[in-house]
Amino acid sequence: MACERTDRPRFSRWTEDIAFLLLPPVPPHRLEAGEAAAAEFMAYVRDLIEHRRATPTDDLLSALIAAEEHGDRLSIDELIANVVFLFSAGHQTTRDLVGNGLLALLRHPDLKRRVAGDPSRLPALVEECLRYDPSVTATPRRAQEETTIAGTPIAAGDRLILSISGANRDPARFPDPDRFDIDRPNNEPLAFGGGIHYCLGAALARTEAQIVFGTLLRRYPNLELADQTVQWRETWIFRGPVTLQVSL
Repeated sequence: MACERTDRPRFSRWTEDIAFLLLPPVPPHRLEAGEAAAAEFMAYVRDLIEHRRATPTDDLLSALIAAEEHGDRLSIDELIANVVFLFSAGHQTTRDLVGNGLLALLRHPDLKRRVAGDPSRLPALVEECLRYDPSVTATPRRAQEETTIAGTPIAAGDRLILSISGANRDPARFPDPDRFDIDRPNNEPLAFGGGIHYCLGAALARTEAQIVFGTLLRRYPNLELADQTVQWRETWIFRGPVTLQVSL
């Protein structure tokens, strides 16, 4: 088998439903849908792996199948887990980065016209989109040792929810943090995490977003929001619009 364009709606549904499994509490209907999506996705990937083993191509999956370390190769379960993780982590988050960023850009028509006239500003636009309205709003962590942060004691073993959105709008780090500003100096948002937890796909996501925004502005210079009302996704850890109504 091979991935087809007609599979794309299934990918979107699978990653959307699986996202609800990442942080409790999970509503019963979401738990059922998430487990079903994970099972369907894993079955799809298993069939794809068997096809690639028989007919390898120049793609990431074929490279993972062929990868060895000291003579050991990934098992079928390890391959499936890696593919499902990589795809789920990269699909929904990048989609929502584009949705959130496009919404912010269309709500600032002067900036939209400026970037459309000067594509060299696309990298700065994407960095500000990552800061202003990140697609991942928070991340769980567990304290490895006792510490105190901003006067709040934290015991070793405590489970924490770190607000990425809050950090990205910390006025001590980003002056006038609620303003969408592509000229912001030293703009280093935490949307991709940091340290050993830095996002594996950060460079790819940045490149994808720059291509999408640049292509949209080039093809549709009169692009505008047709409806200011936005319906947001249900999950609180992933933020993105369900749809954006635009006029061309």
